[in-house]
Amino acid sequence: MGMRPSKLFWSLVEKPSTTVPEMMQRTNYFIVVEALIVRKREEQKRPRVEQPRGPTSGPSRRRIEGPNFSRPQPPMTPLNSTWTEIFHQIRGKGLLAPQNNIKTRPEERDMGRYCRFHREYDHDTEECRT
Repeated sequence: MGMRPSKLFWSLVEKPSTTVPEMMQRTNYFIVVEALIVRKREEQKRPRVEQPRGPTSGPSRRRIEGPNFSRPQPPMTPLNSTWTEIFHQIRGKGLLAPQNNIKTRPEERDMGRYCRFHREYDHDTEECRT
């Protein structure tokens, strides 16, 4: 199991990520870009319907949403492996630099949840969003 040769794969080979969050950010960037490319191809295939140029009824979209609202992000692509399995594969290939531990206070530690990335009892590797 591994990654197929792709732009993301070669990007990670040429400039390896030093942390899991950096790798996840780069991966999400490639996912979003790929989704935009697919959407653009689909739009180019559809015949365009010309929009009426006259005044429209109701408030404009810009007035409803406001100037600072961003478009909703597309849903993340579901993974076929768990975060823990992905972490082990990346760490096994030496693509991660050693991480500083969080060091929570002993009375706050949840001994039932262990993060392999931080090597700390505080949260599970699956819940880690560092």
